[in-house]
Amino acid sequence: MAKRNGNGNGNGKPKNGGQDNAAEQGADQVPNGNGEGATGFALLDNQQIYDLVLNRISNEVELRLTQKSARRRTIMMGVIGVAGVLLASAATFFHETIVTRTANAAYEKNVGNLIAKVEIAALSLEGADLIRTLEENDYGFDRVQRDAVVDFFVRAAAVDGFAQRSNFLPQFEKTIDTLASAGTNTELDLLEGLYRDQSKRSPGIVVSLALHYGRRLLESPAAPDDWRQSSYADTMERFQIYSRVAKDDLFPEIYLGLQLLVEYVRVNDDAKGDDRVIDELVAQIDDLNPEDASNFWLLMRDFATGGFSISPTRETERIVERTIAFLCEHKGSNPGFKSILENDIDPVPQCPEPTA
Repeated sequence: MAKRNGNGNGNGKPKNGGQDNAAEQGADQVPNGNGEGATGFALLDNQQIYDLVLNRISNEVELRLTQKSARRRTIMMGVIGVAGVLLASAATFFHETIVTRTANAAYEKNVGNLIAKVEIAALSLEGADLIRTLEENDYGFDRVQRDAVVDFFVRAAAVDGFAQRSNFLPQFEKTIDTLASAGTNTELDLLEGLYRDQSKRSPGIVVSLALHYGRRLLESPAAPDDWRQSSYADTMERFQIYSRVAKDDLFPEIYLGLQLLVEYVRVNDDAKGDDRVIDELVAQIDDLNPEDASNFWLLMRDFATGGFSISPTRETERIVERTIAFLCEHKGSNPGFKSILENDIDPVPQCPEPTA
């Protein structure tokens, strides 16, 4: 939009040498009665413009009112005309300022969107390379590769829109599975905290994290006493989140198997435990459909035999010991528990006689 000059020709060119000359004259230059020097407005802020307009009107009125009354009407009309020119110039300046700021905002938004798209594209390529490396290593990695993968997902979490990409969850699920299998608790906790909302939407991640946090509870050396410590309290919270999502997301057998063992440890070692909780959970086994029931018994056998771990450790041995203790104590409540003790564990464990 062209700014009018004093002649009203609309060509946008100020008189008296143009914009460079106006700048040299400085902020003290003010428009005269013909609108000359209108570019001086560019050197003033909004409040100064208003003050200038009002001061000029006031001075003109005071001057003309001291002259002969016969000329009063003509002079007042001239003053009104001067005010009109000044206010029109101010309005033009304000309009162009608003238009310029709006255009700048739109430009900045478009540039920001373009930068975000480029950043997402670059991260996508980097992520694809990292996942390809995992696949080539059969989803195992050394510490350097682990740190690179974790660093990648930490940086990606700060990029809006990256986690909403269609291929994000498959890549993230593979990473979570690998970290869970390697028992990298610190890194897994970090990524779970950054991507909890996305994790709860992936059935595969839900199962992996429910199993991971359930095992961490069951392998703790002084459970359930140490579950009250801050580190295990956080693990318990995460376990409850993912076991409940598993229950509601077509994996009731995962929830049931883990919850039974966690509650058994709590009831068995905690004077405040309630056996009725376990009885209610055992009763739910009969409500499972055939496929879920088969998966439930497979999970219980893995926990009782250590089949969930490739390399036994003292931590995994605690899970096996606690699972067998549960099966022995509750073998009379479901024939499946007794079947695991007698047919799947070698040698067959010697269960203690129940106390009266």
